[in-house]
Amino acid sequence: MKKPLFLRFAVLGSVGLAAFVAGCDSSSGPRPLVLPASTNHQETATAEESTWPNFRGPDFTATTSAALPLQWDVDEGLLWQTELPGRGASSPIVTADRIYLTAYDGYGLTVEAAGEQADLRHHLLCFDRETGKPLWQREITGTPIDQPMNPELARHGFASSTPATDGENVYAFFGVTGVFAFDVSGNLLWQRNVGLEKHYFGSSASLLLHGDILIVNASIESRAIYGLDKLTGAATWWIENIDECWSMPVIGKNADGQPEMIVSSKNTVAGYDPATGERLWHCAGIHDYVVSVPVVVDGICYLTGGKEKQMMAIRLGGRGDVESTHKLWETKRIGSNVSSPVFRDGRLFVFHDTGILQVIDAANGDLIKRQRSATRSQPFSSPLLAGECLYMPMQDAGIAVHMADAECEQVALNATSDGLPLMASIAPGDRQFWFRSDRYLACVGSHRTTTVTNAWTTPADHQTVTAREPYNIEAEKGWSRRYLLFLSDNFDETIRFLLMPYLSVITNEQTGQSRDIMLEHKDRYDELCRQFVELNEESLKAPANELAAFDSHYRDLETATETLNNDMRIRVKELFSEEQMQQHLDDAKKGIAHLPPDQ
Repeated sequence: MKKPLFLRFAVLGSVGLAAFVAGCDSSSGPRPLVLPASTNHQETATAEESTWPNFRGPDFTATTSAALPLQWDVDEGLLWQTELPGRGASSPIVTADRIYLTAYDGYGLTVEAAGEQADLRHHLLCFDRETGKPLWQREITGTPIDQPMNPELARHGFASSTPATDGENVYAFFGVTGVFAFDVSGNLLWQRNVGLEKHYFGSSASLLLHGDILIVNASIESRAIYGLDKLTGAATWWIENIDECWSMPVIGKNADGQPEMIVSSKNTVAGYDPATGERLWHCAGIHDYVVSVPVVVDGICYLTGGKEKQMMAIRLGGRGDVESTHKLWETKRIGSNVSSPVFRDGRLFVFHDTGILQVIDAANGDLIKRQRSATRSQPFSSPLLAGECLYMPMQDAGIAVHMADAECEQVALNATSDGLPLMASIAPGDRQFWFRSDRYLACVGSHRTTTVTNAWTTPADHQTVTAREPYNIEAEKGWSRRYLLFLSDNFDETIRFLLMPYLSVITNEQTGQSRDIMLEHKDRYDELCRQFVELNEESLKAPANELAAFDSHYRDLETATETLNNDMRIRVKELFSEEQMQQHLDDAKKGIAHLPPDQ
């Protein structure tokens, strides 16, 4: 008989832990664990604690007071596991009676046999919370301009953004394929693109809701964060110049009880009004790309990130540059690159990239303790704090449980039978929790002694959604990104762009002549820039279901831009001698200079 996914456990309630398995024989079951009785867990979780509407929970701190099992095995504790139709690194979200999760298949399941990119399919899946039975499935076509599979992207793939729900609708984000809104019955409400750019690392920022606004971090797709009307998809605000940020924005309250949205991106951390997108404050942030999600407790934001590992604490409520007024402390070589921190009793708990659990004094950033965990691989998930215990999914060791105190002792390790990596975080409920691997969605609890394994069966309510593909001149012309004709608000950048292919042959005199030729076209260029800005703003403010009407306008502007740039290029090329042009072509073939698209 095939072994179930998870091995070796005994059920351990979080109340009265010291009384666990009295008389348990270690030769026939798990060794007894002697733990202090919990003072934080309640007998029954509140209704809010029984739901987990987005990544890291309703207050973005990955903290619950619900009582959770500590260990589990084949016969006790694993209530059910359901096979998935594809891979994914997104985490499950939970409502009163349902679980939502994303996955992908058709392309990029492995690097070695990636398949055809045109076959990529994203999935939004809805399950019954109690049984794990699939209720409905929405299969969303991929886009041919998505990032091709590579070894880095293979770690998490094309379903890494955790969805979000308000209990009435559910929202999913699949990078350049777009943002999708469904009601709880799976009816498509709207879809919209938030950018066409891509990155070697792929896309992964998770969604969150604030009132009637769906907040989407599209740093990778368009260097922006959008506040979309959750009913129509129209942008109510957007924030530009968000660099290399895979982190989910979080919302916390300052000392006056006012909400602030914190965005940690490359080199900058800033606070915004989540209702308007207005920037309230800013200061120097992580000096590198950012993946880890901040945590806000009692009006203080704690954040970490970067390959070199930085951490800092910033008091909310400031205005303008708060570097010298509200930044409380900053450290180096402590923290994590991907995994996010949790807070308990004045301490921060962060899993380093080496798998070492760090305990940090939240008052000053001092390192209290380093504790080796069970893993030897970099953690890509983030811990859950349940009462006094940390639950940490690992790539190579299942789920480890540590005490969330100054010693952070590991008190349980629940391994997987087939070694599947756990890249996603845990969603808790009352006396149970849910987690996923590339193969299963599983529920751990304490009220059943027989595990139910559900083979994947496509639910009767299965529909395919065709992802909208906006006009994209790069794909239409078949040009690589470096040849894409573009408009910049800095005309000198366009001049440099148009002269770039000729840098190995152009003289200083010809450079000056070229600049004069291009300046003759500047009025037309500025007018096209103005039209593009206006069209972008109009399209962002439009309901998602009206976006198709803008495609023809974009096509007209791109065509006008192409004509303008070609007119300038032809005039410039007339300055070169036949010998210079031949040298240019020879150099281009050798990779010394880039061949322009008309050659």
